[in-house]
Amino acid sequence: MLLNTQKLCLKMNNLKFKISKLVATFFYVGLCPIAPGTAGSLASLILIYFLPTHFWPFNALVILILLIIGVVTTACIETTLQIVDPSWAVIDEVLGMYLTVFWMPKNWIFYAIGFALFRFFDITKLYPIKHIEAIKAPGWGIMLDDVAAAVYASLAAVILLKLNIF
Repeated sequence: MLLNTQKLCLKMNNLKFKISKLVATFFYVGLCPIAPGTAGSLASLILIYFLPTHFWPFNALVILILLIIGVVTTACIETTLQIVDPSWAVIDEVLGMYLTVFWMPKNWIFYAIGFALFRFFDITKLYPIKHIEAIKAPGWGIMLDDVAAAVYASLAAVILLKLNIF
């Protein structure tokens, strides 16, 4: 048992794991003791507000980079620690929030509604989000369930916009 603990400590102290933890926690925002997913979503929303989201090639690049970095870093964490989808890994929330709001007008009311919708779908895990989360490939289930929640949140926002609710 002691040998396994020592191996785990060595793995956790290597540079790859430390960088993965830094990125996956969105620069340690995910270590917030209360509602780390919500904290990660809020922190990412503030950053997204100041990005040039009106430029579509930029959006495609950001989405692709977040997905790749998210899969790589969360896979490293899952395989190193032998845990599935740790709550403190919030890079998936960053991608989900980006997908939910990048197309919206730069307005805090729109962003607040996008935030609420994304958190609702991310927490409730309506079909098929729960099944997507269960994907066994390290990193992919973590990231893709939030992509699905973002799709639901965006569709709900479009419906609310069409109904002139906001």
